[in-house]
Amino acid sequence: KKILYGNQLVADMLGLELDDLLTREPIDFYVHPEDRESAIKELTDNGCVKSREVLLCRSTKEQFWGLLTARTITYAGRNAVVTTVYDITDLKNAEQALQKNYTLLKTITEGIHESIFAKDAAGNYTFINSTAAESIHKTPEEVIGKDDTALFSPDHAAWLRELDRKIMDTGKSETFEGFMTEGVPHYFSDSRYPMHDELTGAIIGVVGISRDITERKNA
Repeated sequence: KKILYGNQLVADMLGLELDDLLTREPIDFYVHPEDRESAIKELTDNGCVKSREVLLCRSTKEQFWGLLTARTITYAGRNAVVTTVYDITDLKNAEQALQKNYTLLKTITEGIHESIFAKDAAGNYTFINSTAAESIHKTPEEVIGKDDTALFSPDHAAWLRELDRKIMDTGKSETFEGFMTEGVPHYFSDSRYPMHDELTGAIIGVVGISRDITERKNA
């Protein structure tokens, strides 16, 4: 089925003149034709397509990621589909870069004995290595997304939260010692630092390194 109407933004996104756009078919812009078939099935089953990510192709053969929504309408007295497409290539590239960096960080931190973790501004763990998770008898997957209240006693969780707030409020790092009663009991030395947004510089959380100092304390 041919395109019946399109605006200049869509034409520019696809690298076409507006008149040329109206001579083309939607299938022309799908890198993988099966993606269109899947979208048509969703449209047929549900009457709409919501926020589907698809790999598309400009007239220059350059590929880009599009976020597609669609619904059925009546246009000029016949059944038609109105579709909106947003170019999300930059977002997808950022996601891939973030995943690559996360994988690299995980690879590096899994090979050391120190506990390493990161929390967002709400106190939820966004990263934790196996050493840190194992010290409280958890896996990293069981910790990610949780805050200290789900992992420690109320008093301990409140103490840690207060430390994190101080670091985020002042923008200054803190180093302190303590004794862990949850998980594997041990003395520890913690160094915590404010975590900054790469673009704005705003403080968005806390990153920490914790070392087991039980042997030193018992010496």
